[in-house]
Amino acid sequence: MARFPRRPARSGHLATVLATALVVLGLPLTGHAEPAGFQPGVHFRALDPPVATRSGDHIEVLDFFAYSCRHCYIFEPILAQWALRLPDDVVLRRVPLTTGPGGDLHVRLFYTAEALGVIDRLHTNIFEAVLRQGRPLQTRADIRAFLVEHGVDGDDFDRVFDSPAIDKRINAAFLISQGYGVRTTPTMGVDGHYFADPVPARTYQRFLQVIDFLVQRRRDAGS
Repeated sequence: MARFPRRPARSGHLATVLATALVVLGLPLTGHAEPAGFQPGVHFRALDPPVATRSGDHIEVLDFFAYSCRHCYIFEPILAQWALRLPDDVVLRRVPLTTGPGGDLHVRLFYTAEALGVIDRLHTNIFEAVLRQGRPLQTRADIRAFLVEHGVDGDDFDRVFDSPAIDKRINAAFLISQGYGVRTTPTMGVDGHYFADPVPARTYQRFLQVIDFLVQRRRDAGS
């Protein structure tokens, strides 16, 4: 999992390394069945005070990720499949964060692509460029060239990339990540009330079961 460079790293030990590796592979830590319930303080953390959301009557689920995070790249197709079956009262929002070289510009890249209406089409392409194709996209010129190659008008890019609207989105992403207490990626927040990371769940599939569980909690609380 990618960690923020401005935060001190937690002391590592064999169990943590093993758990993280197995999460990446999508394998359980042992062959034994796990309990059905998910425990606060273990599988998720309740936020006190809650974080403000912007989704109205919908239950807001946040995906905190970074384009430089290999674990996020592995998680993305699993998350995308999960998102296809979301009920109408749930909305998924991706929140890009700074976790490594080029991070600040990667955040600006995400919100620029979103504002230009191409993020859904290019989200995976950006991951692949940064992590598989040797294109770290760490300069404005490289980002512009990448988006133009993928059909974005250069003048539209220039108009949006350095705009105050993108500055505002970047600042909002930072503030919401602070509110949730994000330290690593990939991690997820649920409706301003819960925060979870995948390591305690041991597989990404089970991690999303935790998120489903928390969504249902929020649904029950609103009924």
